[in-house]
Formats: sequence, structure tokens, C-alpha cells
Amino acid sequence: MSKVSAIYHLVINTYERKDTLPLNHREKLYRFIWDFLKVNHCYLYRINGTENHVHILFNLHQERSLAWIVGELKRRSCRWLKEIGYFPKFDNWSKEYFAFTCEQDSLKQRIEYIKNQLE
Repeated sequence: MSKVSAIYHLVINTYERKDTLPLNHREKLYRFIWDFLKVNHCYLYRINGTENHVHILFNLHQERSLAWIVGELKRRSCRWLKEIGYFPKFDNWSKEYFAFTCEQDSLKQRIEYIKNQLE
């Protein structure tokens, strides 16, 4: 059985980095993202962010590409964010994203960094 470890720290920003993700409803968005990753067999280590961006630390499943996961996640969550009603100022995600791979040894530091996004 093949085993691949592809841990990514992904950051997606709102369009023009506008503050359109109110803090009081972020948990709903995080649950949506977690469910999306789970359905696609990706393991979520940590998620957090601010009003204008989201950090996602996850292990990419070997049958998915990073570009596909990010594209589908942004497309599906954009539609959901507009429909759900809790994010009335949300326009869109930015076209860009930032992602880099992490080693197992740095997971604790990455998790702490993401946990403390508001500080």
C-alpha cells in the first residue's frame, strides 16, 4: 500500500483582502472547509484566520492535486458563502493563493502559528 505525506500550509485571501469574513460566523466557514477536505480524503490539522484570510494546514490526499483542491474549495465555498446569508459582504476569494509544504517536524509550530492568527 502506498503512503504519501504531502502536508500543506494554505492561505486564501478574500477579494482585495477586504474584511468580509465576520469573526462571529467563521466557525461555520471552517466547518464547511473541514467537510470539503474530509470528503476529498484530506486530513485537516488546523484552520483559522481573520476577517480577510484563512490559513489551512492539511495533508493532501495522494489522488488529488493541490490546484484542484484549492480551485474546488474556493469555487464551492464562494457559492456557499453567498447563499448562507452569514457573510453578506463577501464578494469572492482572490485569484491567488499561497501554499507551501511542511515537514512533520514543524507541525506543532505551524499549528500554534495558525491557532494564534488573531494575536
